[in-house]
Amino acid sequence: MKVAHINLAKGFRGGERQTAILIEELSKIGISQTLFVRKDAELGEFVKSRVLDVEIIELSKPYFYSFKDFDLVHSHEAKANQLAGLSYLLFKTPYIVTRRVEFTPSDNFVNRYIYKKAKFVVALSKAIERDLKRLVDREIRIVPSAYSTEIRDSKDLILRRGKFVVGHVGALVHDHKGQCDIVEVARELEKSRPDIQFLLIGDGKDKEMCLWRSRYLTNIEFLGFKKNVFDYIKNFDIFIFPSLHEGLGSTLLDVMRLGKPIVASNVGGIPDIIENEKSGYLITPNSPQELKKRILELIRDVDKRESFVKEALNRVENFSPEKMRDRYLEMYEI
Repeated sequence: MKVAHINLAKGFRGGERQTAILIEELSKIGISQTLFVRKDAELGEFVKSRVLDVEIIELSKPYFYSFKDFDLVHSHEAKANQLAGLSYLLFKTPYIVTRRVEFTPSDNFVNRYIYKKAKFVVALSKAIERDLKRLVDREIRIVPSAYSTEIRDSKDLILRRGKFVVGHVGALVHDHKGQCDIVEVARELEKSRPDIQFLLIGDGKDKEMCLWRSRYLTNIEFLGFKKNVFDYIKNFDIFIFPSLHEGLGSTLLDVMRLGKPIVASNVGGIPDIIENEKSGYLITPNSPQELKKRILELIRDVDKRESFVKEALNRVENFSPEKMRDRYLEMYEI
């Protein structure tokens, strides 16, 4: 079987990491794969460094390639969908579409054609499945993301010795990840709880706004993008994820494996991962007061933190790379 993966994303975020994880797992069982990326994409370099038997082909605008020599095309994001759909129209190469983001795709002829003609349509979560059902009346298979294989390489760091570290990882885009709520909580706790330090990892379009809003605060730091993100997560005491919307929130899977208690928003696919008051706290989105309350509860209650971590470690095994691979492999072989 010859499989073509297409991911034409500019950056390297959750969807690109998941594409790489799937390719690595399929390589272990001998599937012949080619990855199509945009020129100079970080995803291509990342896969090349970890999977030796995968061909990387860089595409430039206007994106086009004949996939007639492949048995299957797997599209991993929106631009790739168009290329897979066009290939099917011209060469009848079967394709699978994986939808990773919450929000219903635009209701137009092109999108309806792409989702109708796909061999399988995959959603990461029940929330994404509901969105897709508004566009197309067909079976949607749910295959959640997997935790990262890179965790095994994480190292110990010394972060704010003597402080209780509340950490967050995510692109600095407030209307997606909700970082302004974290700044608000830090402002309210700066004087009353000097023992708490907020550390945020990530970069994005709202970086300057976040820095401006927190300019006089001493208990919050924006550390920017870090390639060794798991080294930081490993050394957080609590992980917070106050997203306003989220297709799944695959970062949470890595946090769970690293044994960190979680406070996250009850939005999108996050409830597919976190069970409220069992494997973490789920809070109302855009609610800094509730976020603050849950942070303080976890700081006070060691038993609760340990209980969340224990349950999360059990639950996260449902999201292993091997299970994700096998779910896709079943569709590949039908």
